[in-house]
Amino acid sequence: MKNQLFRICPDLKVTGKLLNIFGINSLNDNHSFTKLNLEQLGTVNRINEMNEELLRYYIPCKAKIYLLNIDEKRCITILRQFLKVHNYTLMSKEKYVKGKKSLFYQVIPIQIDMDTNRESEKVIINFD
Repeated sequence: MKNQLFRICPDLKVTGKLLNIFGINSLNDNHSFTKLNLEQLGTVNRINEMNEELLRYYIPCKAKIYLLNIDEKRCITILRQFLKVHNYTLMSKEKYVKGKKSLFYQVIPIQIDMDTNRESEKVIINFD
């Protein structure tokens, strides 16, 4: 399968390193994080240190987009891209903490088999 982002498909080892930078132990870890947590962990600096390793995976034109001027938002995008290869994604939820809205992110598996058989549950809607 051709990938529009990566020239080499990222393995679980590099994805695991990325997860550790975000304070997550594994793909099955259900801890959540916010952008504030990323600032406290120094995620941007740690991803910049890992930049050469990430550069091996990205197609050159995509590397220019995603690996330059990295901030918290772009870190989350990079993690989401690496997770997608392994059929995982980042789910985000808005929560208010002490009157301030924050986005909480959590790693979850992508549900591939979304096809359900609904023929037995036929519903008729009448508009009067």
